[in-house]
Amino acid sequence: MTSEQVISNKTLSECLNNALKDGYTENFKVMGMGLWLTSENEQSAYNPDDVTIPNTYHIEGYDVTQQNTTVYLIETVDGKKGTLTLIDDFRVHDDSKLFNFIKQVDDIHQKPD
Repeated sequence: MTSEQVISNKTLSECLNNALKDGYTENFKVMGMGLWLTSENEQSAYNPDDVTIPNTYHIEGYDVTQQNTTVYLIETVDGKKGTLTLIDDFRVHDDSKLFNFIKQVDDIHQKPD
């Protein structure tokens, strides 16, 4: 199950720097039906049952006109650690693929053994 923290006094940069210090060095994206790691050296795809989300940070803007951001810390079955970031910029955009992927990961890890 995911641990969640609401952070209102830290910036996105501070949260990403802390994640980097904790070994979360990769950047992930949700594309199509899966999670993708694309770096200079490799490109890998992951299904919801291939990842865990040990922590999620919700960074709230200072007022209603500022962006809210969610940073998901991701760990994969092959040992990769990185972040997946969603910035809510109050514009109309479709993040349903991201939300569906996160929900599938959460559902898988909430099932009793």
